[in-house]
Amino acid sequence: MPHLPERIGEVAAKLAVREGRNDTARDTEIMGWCREAAMQFADAPIQAYVPLLVERIVGDRIRGERGGTASAAPVATDRSARLQPYLPPS
Repeated sequence: MPHLPERIGEVAAKLAVREGRNDTARDTEIMGWCREAAMQFADAPIQAYVPLLVERIVGDRIRGERGGTASAAPVATDRSARLQPYLPPS
């Protein structure tokens, strides 16, 4: 199984190909976003799902830039804020 940095690189490459721009500067930007998103989970006890989470976060950011439904704003780094949409109402 590849190490996490390699897997994050694979996610970035996949997202860049999916976007289809063939632009080195954009690919570098996507890689930066993937690294930034992965850092949110640096202390997570289970690392196996980090690439999936990174793909979702950065994919949403890309779609948000294109005028999709996702927000292009940075994702909250506070764990409780990230879980808020999934918690039952108080």
